[in-house]
Order: sequence, then C-alpha cells, then structure tokens
Amino acid sequence: AIPRGRLQSTLPADDKRLVYLRRVHQEHESIFNAIAAQDVEAARAAMRTHLANSRERRRRVQNSLP
Repeated sequence: AIPRGRLQSTLPADDKRLVYLRRVHQEHESIFNAIAAQDVEAARAAMRTHLANSRERRRRVQNSLP
C-alpha cells in the first residue's frame, strides 16, 4: 500500500487531477460497497482492480519523471 500523502503529484488541481481523484474514489467505493454487502469475491476483485490500477498509475508517474 502506498499512502497517497507520500506521493508527490505532478498534476496541478485541474481537470486531469479531478478525473484521477474521481477514479480513485470510485475504486474505493467499490471496495467499500462489496465489504458492506459482505461479498467476499466482489471485495477481493475490487481490491485487486484497485491495486492493479494504482500500480499502473504509479508506473506512469515514475516514467514521466526526468
């Protein structure tokens, strides 16, 4: 897990940043909803999706650094 506070975002508070934040929020909401519904498989799938997406987002940020 990578706490968001430890990541230095290179994105300004613009439309791209808002899209990013909405996407992450939707992923977190999917995880929460599956847990609230006590749906183990859905929670597992939502968490895997979130981790894979987070890894990809982190990779893109690292590759954009000089």
